[in-house]
Amino acid sequence: YGDHRDLHSFPTRRSSDLRHEIESLMYTSMDGFNVVVDDQESLDELQRIIDSYPTPEDINGGADTAPSKRLMRIFPYEKTADGEMILEALDIDDIRGKCPRFNKWMEKLEEGLKNGHF
Repeated sequence: YGDHRDLHSFPTRRSSDLRHEIESLMYTSMDGFNVVVDDQESLDELQRIIDSYPTPEDINGGADTAPSKRLMRIFPYEKTADGEMILEALDIDDIRGKCPRFNKWMEKLEEGLKNGHF
């Protein structure tokens, strides 16, 4: 099977092929943002971001444009409170379908579980 450290490469920035935050997954759909964001202007801005990228994983353009930084500029985003609510509102199949690198990581985990590596 491979090195077990490969299974830890999402969402950290240590991996050369996975350079995005967990917040990138939040941009899978508006479902999670609709739970925590109250004003329409902020929701419209979030939708514009979603519409501007081929996948949510492509949103991380750098330190100033990282998904979490964008959220903090758009509304008073609190990682521990809002992050959990946003992610819970999303469908895992939608996330996997729109986030190919995340899906690949999940497949590695599933394969490891299936083969008794955990």
